[in-house]
Amino acid sequence: LPPPTLYHVRFDLDDLSTALTAASEVTKIAEQDVYQGQLHILINNAGASVPEHRLTKQGVEANTGRNFLAPHLLTEKLLPLLRAAATPTYKPRCVFV
Repeated sequence: LPPPTLYHVRFDLDDLSTALTAASEVTKIAEQDVYQGQLHILINNAGASVPEHRLTKQGVEANTGRNFLAPHLLTEKLLPLLRAAATPTYKPRCVFV
């Protein structure tokens, strides 16, 4: 097996369409022969506190959009890759920081 590789994919938490773009980017990486359509760990490291009332591009309150909806959408789109990595002795991980 090749050594583990860490990929850093960024997207705008204020725009859910960029979460879809990020999921597509991760999927393209995972579809490389060496990864066999699998994602072993997803680390969602995001979040911010917006003290004033603001809306995301989709019109959702900014704290809710950034801290819940955007990471959830990314994770939902990547679940098939995480499930593909599962074996009877290995369970892929999804971590929210």
